[in-house]
Amino acid sequence: MEITISVKVLNRKGVAIAMKDSLRVGECTFTVAPPDTLIIDHTDVADSERGTGLGKKMIEAIIGYSSEHNYKIIPLCPFANAQFKKHSEWKYILKHQQKS
Repeated sequence: MEITISVKVLNRKGVAIAMKDSLRVGECTFTVAPPDTLIIDHTDVADSERGTGLGKKMIEAIIGYSSEHNYKIIPLCPFANAQFKKHSEWKYILKHQQKS
């Protein structure tokens, strides 16, 4: 059972959705704030997938989307913020540099 992650944006609201078979097992929501900012505001992972790295994978999908569209990220979501602090290789995409 493979998990697929897709990023969808409608107007200024976006979501990275993780699907396993036909079930939604995670989502990470964000808002696009023109001209150059993407704000991650919530991450949710199904209990069955906690500890598998799914949250990180959804954030990586959003980083890919942000890079593709020249957005910088503000991780307001506590989980996303913690992940950005753990992964210094992602700091290039942050809107403002974080303090450790």
